[in-house]
Amino acid sequence: MDKAQLVIAWIQAHPAECWLVLSAVLNLMLRLKSAEKWVEQLEGTRGGAAIISIVRMVGVDPAGAMRALALIASARAAAGATMGHTHSASTGATMAPPSTSAPTSTPQEPPAP
Repeated sequence: MDKAQLVIAWIQAHPAECWLVLSAVLNLMLRLKSAEKWVEQLEGTRGGAAIISIVRMVGVDPAGAMRALALIASARAAAGATMGHTHSASTGATMAPPSTSAPTSTPQEPPAP
């Protein structure tokens, strides 16, 4: 296996840790500079300018998208850490802990003739 495949396999095996890292990196970036400043800096490079241009071409504000991704990542990281979600290595699914409350549905009466 080459390095890229190892990294992808690790990411698939550890989604919660990936969200924590993504959240930490995005929050650190946004504390150092505003999203608008990061976009300006990216526009100064050829590759960054191309990415920003593509993002704008599909109708997305790059600075707003960066802030939204930071919110999503931090919310998912916090939810995963506080709600006790576990990861199943066999299926690759993230599962919530079992509920301890009884079902809340009530039986319905048949319709009147």
